Amino acid sequence: MLDAGAAGILAPMINSRDDAERLVGFTKFPPVGERSWGPRAALPLSGLEPRAYLKAANRLTQTIAMIETRAALDALDDILGTDGVDGVFVGPSDLSIALSDGGGIDPRGAELLGAANLILDRVAAYRKFAAMFCFDGKDAALMTAKGFKLVSVGSDQTLLRSAARSELAAGRAGLSPETRGIAN
Repeated sequence: MLDAGAAGILAPMINSRDDAERLVGFTKFPPVGERSWGPRAALPLSGLEPRAYLKAANRLTQTIAMIETRAALDALDDILGTDGVDGVFVGPSDLSIALSDGGGIDPRGAELLGAANLILDRVAAYRKFAAMFCFDGKDAALMTAKGFKLVSVGSDQTLLRSAARSELAAGRAGLSPETRGIAN
């Protein structure tokens, strides 16, 4: 994906320093990682010549480890301390399942929010960033205010469903796109 021009890689189930080092090995060029050369699409997208891209690519692309298990929380300092890991991403539903030992899903429960605060504290210590999946704009605003630097505003499916429902409701109400301020 990096060779195709992706700005970063978000990898699930990074639970240890070894996992983080393997991830970096695949996503960063030497001397940080072992990524092979082949940026056929990334090179023209970057606007750089091959030597300049090679020199800049490790800064230009983000390697992000997902924190979604107790093991990942326990190894958080090891993961963040791995050269080449740029940040971590919290999957709140997955992490809440792990924190409850499979007892339930509570992506905004007290235990999850405590883990989020711990993660924010540790990323600050390592001068890296934390990202989180958020379910909507309100959730995203809350997590941004807490210190998360990258947040979603929902999933593609949720956003498309919401837009479709809105359009169907407008159509049923007889409102044209022009009336609603939407260009054809």
